[in-house]
Amino acid sequence: MGLSMLGVFHLPAMDLRLDAKNSNPRLCSYLTGLVSTFLATPCSGPLLGGVLAWAFTQPLPVLMVVFWAVGLGMSLPYLVICVDPKMANILPRPGAWMLVFEQVLGFMLLGTALYLLSILPVALHFKALCALLACAICAWLWGKFCGYDAPVLRRRICGILFVGFICASFFWILAPAEKTPAWQAFTVKKFMADLGSKPMLVEFTADWCPNCKFVEASALTAKNLAALSSRYNPVLMRVDLTDPNPYAEKLLEMLGSKSIPLTALFPQGPDSLKPLVLRDIYGSDSLFDSAKKAFGKKPG
Repeated sequence: MGLSMLGVFHLPAMDLRLDAKNSNPRLCSYLTGLVSTFLATPCSGPLLGGVLAWAFTQPLPVLMVVFWAVGLGMSLPYLVICVDPKMANILPRPGAWMLVFEQVLGFMLLGTALYLLSILPVALHFKALCALLACAICAWLWGKFCGYDAPVLRRRICGILFVGFICASFFWILAPAEKTPAWQAFTVKKFMADLGSKPMLVEFTADWCPNCKFVEASALTAKNLAALSSRYNPVLMRVDLTDPNPYAEKLLEMLGSKSIPLTALFPQGPDSLKPLVLRDIYGSDSLFDSAKKAFGKKPG
């Protein structure tokens, strides 16, 4: 709705007028109210969501009263104008100001979307933003290539593809996350205690590093880390450089680098001071080949 008000695409106009030969004013009024309620959902949903959730836990008479009250509240302006048609004169005259007001409301709806996003668990924020981006791209493509003058076949094919793409993005959000082996936070004491006694995989990363996030999403995935854990059982240690950390920065320099991403694989035993280092962006194959060389065990 917000993107539509900002002109990214335009919602199709809905003409609910029935043919004169088969005129049914009651059905027309019902459909008008139905569509009006649907279009008001982005504004009323955040307020009515909790009310309706509570209403469904109540006895049937209470539930019916709640729905009647909601319907009466939404239809009240129409009822007032029907009783006294002169009340319509107090409404502001249409003009160019409506376009500006529409865009202001569009930003308000986007703000509401951000508020609703804050309710989600932090782990789902990135996926939710990706799904919203998918919606925005589909809306823009629809507005660009599927206008009212576009061929009907194109509109139908694009509509099916766009809806499928949006649904797939939301299924991706709802898919259960893979269980990732637990990362241990870097401390000098912990690092020195495990060095040499256990194989170690040490990742240098930071929240402000996009290449680090790419490596974590492509190579250091939950599936790959689970496979490494089952084969070599290394200690997984994450060095977070989001904030200044002199000890971590010194260790990074000792590994011959001042930039991240960097992953160091420390063998067990006397060769623990000769780690195998993966710099910058690398893939899953490089990770497994390096782990085989560093940890010196055949895959199980």
